[in-house]
Amino acid sequence: MLKSSAEKDEEVICYVVRVLTLSPKIYRISSDIVVNEGSNVTLVCLATGKPEPSISWRHISPSAKPFESGQYLDIYGITRDQAGEYECSAENDVSVPDVKKVKVTVNCTVPVNIL
Repeated sequence: MLKSSAEKDEEVICYVVRVLTLSPKIYRISSDIVVNEGSNVTLVCLATGKPEPSISWRHISPSAKPFESGQYLDIYGITRDQAGEYECSAENDVSVPDVKKVKVTVNCTVPVNIL
């Protein structure tokens, strides 16, 4: 059977696209740290996952104050009220967040009054 050029066989190519998702996993977090009051502190929390996880920090305290999201938490002129545990959470909606904590101890300076 002969086919005209208008009746050429068409080649159909199908692709299977597999979207890979991975739960968030914190792979690096700052070690517990001891600092002097008034010092600057940077805490680090790095995570992987697909889609890329968002990272958030909060101070574990009665107010449980949340901070801006990001891999780094900068605390300038730390005070004794800011001592305690800081929680890093990596979340990407694939599964439950991965959560790790860092303990920050603040050595307080006590003014010496000479009479």
